[in-house]
Amino acid sequence: MQFLLLAPPTPPYLDMQEFTCIVRALYSLSYYQVVCQFIANCSASGRAALAAAGRPGEPAGLRAAAKLLLGALAGSDLFTEDGPPAAGQDPRLPDLATMEKQLQELLLPFLRIAALLRHHLYGSELPEVATPRQEFVRLAYYLELVTDGMEWSEWSAGRALPPDSAVAARAWARQLGSAAARGQLAVRRLLRSMAVEWCQPALLALPRDYDRLFTYYHERVCLQCGAVPKEASVCLLCGTLVCLKQPCCRQHQVAEAVQHAMECGGGTGIFLVVTSTYIIVIRGRRACLWGSLYLDDYDEEDRDLKRGKPLYLSQDRLELLQAQWLAHRFDHTKRTWVWHRDSL
Repeated sequence: MQFLLLAPPTPPYLDMQEFTCIVRALYSLSYYQVVCQFIANCSASGRAALAAAGRPGEPAGLRAAAKLLLGALAGSDLFTEDGPPAAGQDPRLPDLATMEKQLQELLLPFLRIAALLRHHLYGSELPEVATPRQEFVRLAYYLELVTDGMEWSEWSAGRALPPDSAVAARAWARQLGSAAARGQLAVRRLLRSMAVEWCQPALLALPRDYDRLFTYYHERVCLQCGAVPKEASVCLLCGTLVCLKQPCCRQHQVAEAVQHAMECGGGTGIFLVVTSTYIIVIRGRRACLWGSLYLDDYDEEDRDLKRGKPLYLSQDRLELLQAQWLAHRFDHTKRTWVWHRDSL
């Protein structure tokens, strides 16, 4: 919309053919991003069904796009499942007709903005849309994403993809797999919420039972030094595992947790220490112990796991921690700050 408001009356810098080329590239990227989101919301059996052979009468392009993404992400841990289906994950087999309808609905806002921008820049008359069902097709032809005529029954969002879109999609998927290697849970959460609804920033979704979290991160190696951390700590902003208070990952005399807080949270970091259940908050050059998010049946903490009782996630404490993080209230609610001296 900023382009739309700031664009001059005449387009002196961008030719219409160049504009169309940009729209095609962005449409292709948006298409594969939404398909990847569908894959992330499917169960393992659903992904296997998408990778199977197609059936007559299916929407063109959707299964092929899913196969391409699954193949490009096969070497990553993006879709590794270590427990029951997550919230929002559909255990049923995917219905391609329903997915095609959802795909067009999620791509429609992009087509609308691109059409308004083309109309404003070049004065092209907007197409008439008689029914909501025709809007996607009309805008696709208006933006020259599709130039060949076809029967209504043959139409699908995949028909508007440029011929070389698979190459760019495969490269994007590989970059996504590389990002998942650094923060798998954060990337999976981003995929499942992308292009569906806006929501405010949130901390990492944690399992109810502490045993699941401990089992998942216990004996996992640090991606920076390749060793198992003595005090494994998980960033609750992105899910990255860091070595807490260890000299192995220091860079320019700055410990890994402090460096990660600067890179991930702009100087604010929230880390869950797996071996003690405690939360450490880093704010600039200071740090403090916030407390534990996991309590036993009597709502008591078990610091350093000395008592060995089952621990469960306290939703009230999690909401309090998230509220303090969103409102930047750590400085006003905690009184036990210490200078970390870049050693965390």
